[in-house]
Amino acid sequence: MRKEERRRRVTPALVVSIVALIAAVSGTAVAAQINGSQLKPRSVGGGKLKPFNGGLIKPKTIHGSKLKQFTGGLIKPQTLPAGKIVANSLGGNQIDESKLEPVPAADRLTSEFHARLAFGESADLASIGPFKLTAQCVQNGTTADGTEGRDFVRLLIESSEAGSVFTSDIGSLTGNAADEFLGPDTAEADRIVDEVYVASGNSNYKTGGHFSAMAPTGAGLSSPEGSTSAAINLLGTGCAVQGTVLANG
Repeated sequence: MRKEERRRRVTPALVVSIVALIAAVSGTAVAAQINGSQLKPRSVGGGKLKPFNGGLIKPKTIHGSKLKQFTGGLIKPQTLPAGKIVANSLGGNQIDESKLEPVPAADRLTSEFHARLAFGESADLASIGPFKLTAQCVQNGTTADGTEGRDFVRLLIESSEAGSVFTSDIGSLTGNAADEFLGPDTAEADRIVDEVYVASGNSNYKTGGHFSAMAPTGAGLSSPEGSTSAAINLLGTGCAVQGTVLANG
């Protein structure tokens, strides 16, 4: 009996098997040949990208400039952990300011201060808007209430805006009269907002009082009761002062 030769047909299943075999052998080489221009828009869903995470993208291989296309909320908050974006890699032209929200409590910023002063010295403590707070360390002087023979630290406020006002436990300029405003030309004796003192030659640690101020533009500052404290002749001869002020407006 004669055997008939059969001609083998190429079936779709055979083609699929060959393609699968080539893909398995070549591995990432095939994947590397696929770029964005070969993919139709929205043809690859987010669920298909799950395997591509972790160490497949090396740190610092994607610069901030490469993220220009991904705006408008495509990058979800907290999806990029700290340290994955290189400093200065995102420029202002890459950030849509309309997407940024106000910083919480941005209208109440705290400024902390501390200074060590010898008698006769002064120092700037804080600058907030038009206001500046300074300290003086005085030996055997006269306090704001007229008491003589005192060692003390004195806090002074000044404003670059005419028409400002302030109030404190020591004194105040509240705008009740034409000469009752704080401004660039206000005399030093009228700008005292706090004092901590002891009898000359003695030593002690005390807290100060409160004060607040406001400028015509609405900028202001305040220092709550007890937030300022000073050591007189306690940490060596002279004054050590510390405290906080809040910026308002």
